[in-house]
Amino acid sequence: MKKKIKTERKHILKIVLPIVFASTLLLSGCTSAKYKESMETGNTALQAGKYDEAITAFSTAVQEEPKDEEAAKKLEEATKKLEEEKRKQKEKKEREEIKAFLNAMKDIEKQADAVGDKWDKLRESANKDKVSYKGFSTTLIKEILPKSIELADAVSKISAPNEETKAVHELLINSLEKRTLGLTEAAAALDKRDVSKVTNANKLFTEARKFNREYKAKMESLIKKYNL
Repeated sequence: MKKKIKTERKHILKIVLPIVFASTLLLSGCTSAKYKESMETGNTALQAGKYDEAITAFSTAVQEEPKDEEAAKKLEEATKKLEEEKRKQKEKKEREEIKAFLNAMKDIEKQADAVGDKWDKLRESANKDKVSYKGFSTTLIKEILPKSIELADAVSKISAPNEETKAVHELLINSLEKRTLGLTEAAAALDKRDVSKVTNANKLFTEARKFNREYKAKMESLIKKYNL
């Protein structure tokens, strides 16, 4: 009886073991095939600079073979390269925004300098009695003051891309606003023949020049920094 049971057990083992072994090989073969395919896809994508696709493929490979060091290293490499690419894209975008900002500021600065020169020449002509009271008043009220208001409004609408450029932006805004207020006071002084307004105007012009000097110094530094 015992001999019969042993014989039956041996017979069962002969049948079961090959099936289990075959199933194990089958499962192992499927896993290896998917892992291999994922690694190949990942490497191809990595070489092509398609880091998102590489990360997806290597992630699949890691899931298939969690203990495989190569898959883990490739996933880490693709992740780092994607982060580096994004960093460079961000820097490029910021640089382009800063360049556009500086160019816009330089354009307004050029126009503002022209207005300032015109105002200085007008005052110089008045001091030398080369321009009439009416001519002085007309040039100030109809030409210089409107242009100054226009530029002060234009610079306020420019967007500074970061804190560094915001500081420069504020300086030019302050300079043009002070100058415009000074010109307004000068125009009022002419209209009302009020000497006190002339004093106020000169004070505002002094403040405007101070802001303008600070602006030009910081602007020059930014232009050198970004090689513009």
